[in-house]
Amino acid sequence: MAGVYDIAFGRGETLLRTFTVALSSNASPIDYSGYTALMHVRRDPADRATPLLVAGTANGRLTVTGDDFNTWTLLVPKSVTATLPVGNFYYDILLTDPAGNDIIFLGGRFSVLPVVTRP
Repeated sequence: MAGVYDIAFGRGETLLRTFTVALSSNASPIDYSGYTALMHVRRDPADRATPLLVAGTANGRLTVTGDDFNTWTLLVPKSVTATLPVGNFYYDILLTDPAGNDIIFLGGRFSVLPVVTRP
């Protein structure tokens, strides 16, 4: 796994996170144009049930942008996060390059917190 990043947010909030990958191991920019991404959130890493949340390039919740195509944006609307249970879960993001090679880009804990203040 390339990196560990824990995500925590309030249930029913818009989930917006940006991940920028500046350099590869040989200090050259990484161009992710043409890659696809898929993120699953599960109760446990070994859980085989339907994921609690799916985000990816296919559903528009994970997008790659930036001048060098090295910035990934995760955007999940509050209408979706409001349906998630409160608790601590796990996620990872699988990238697939244009040749079909897979790599786990990022992963960690995914915490959905209860929200006290309401509009």
